Amino acid sequence: MNKDRRMLVLFLLFSLLIIHDLGAYRKARHASSVPEHTEPHVLLQQQGQGSSKSSDQRLHYFLGQPMDINLATSRDLELLAGIGPGLARKILEFRAQHGCIHNMTELQQVPGIGKKMSRRLASQLRFDCP
Repeated sequence: MNKDRRMLVLFLLFSLLIIHDLGAYRKARHASSVPEHTEPHVLLQQQGQGSSKSSDQRLHYFLGQPMDINLATSRDLELLAGIGPGLARKILEFRAQHGCIHNMTELQQVPGIGKKMSRRLASQLRFDCP
């Protein structure tokens, strides 16, 4: 009986967690005013139609596509593994001083990004110059 009680408690807790997450998801979905069943490729095609460049970069990241380092904000860059607020700030400062970052070699000139870090980031970044 004790095992059944534990299973019931776990089931109830798990159910509450799902309900809470669903409510938060619906609230976020409503706040973003994106239709409920919008496909990811449709969202990507809507770039420039009232959406910010930052949210575009986030969308690319969450869809597993490379993020454009030349359009990414500090908050966008912090999504990448190994990049915290300090390193994101250094990347933005480097971009402000030197202009567009054209390739991984230029990115390695940012203090704190070495060969190991650049190899880790290679598949997550692209270098389009606006």
